[in-house]
Amino acid sequence: GTIPLAPATALGANTLLVTHQFTNGIAQCNRVLVLHRGRLVYNQPARQLDAATCARLLRDSAAAPDAGS
Repeated sequence: GTIPLAPATALGANTLLVTHQFTNGIAQCNRVLVLHRGRLVYNQPARQLDAATCARLLRDSAAAPDAGS
């Protein structure tokens, strides 16, 4: 189900939602960050993304060689 984050954010609170359910996540967030092995690989406004793009970003970051390995 959907977690109601709107009341907290309407009051000015910062929230962090960790999910692999991209459609629900994008609908509730104003910014999307993709992390892979503790490294930030994407940071953009949610309005620029859809669930398929989030899945591709995660897949691409997992396939990329790690820096410094």
